[in-house]
Amino acid sequence: LVFLQYQSETKRALLPNEITSMDTVRALFVRSFPKQLTMEYLDSPHIRVYIHDPAKDMFYELEDLRYHASFPIPPLANCQQCSV
Repeated sequence: LVFLQYQSETKRALLPNEITSMDTVRALFVRSFPKQLTMEYLDSPHIRVYIHDPAKDMFYELEDLRYHASFPIPPLANCQQCSV
């Protein structure tokens, strides 16, 4: 179970058995927020996915799944548009 946050809304989602790419993460957001998000929108270079480290109460950008593979998926992921 993971909590996905987009803007001010948070939804629960079930994690697949294996997360092999950022497309899998993006698809979780699209399924959870179908009226607000599309895969094309999430592929934009201005969109970032952050994961929450509850031990430090900090968000980190999720860029490379290989780096995070050795850590459990945190219970909160956040999708934000970044200003350029």
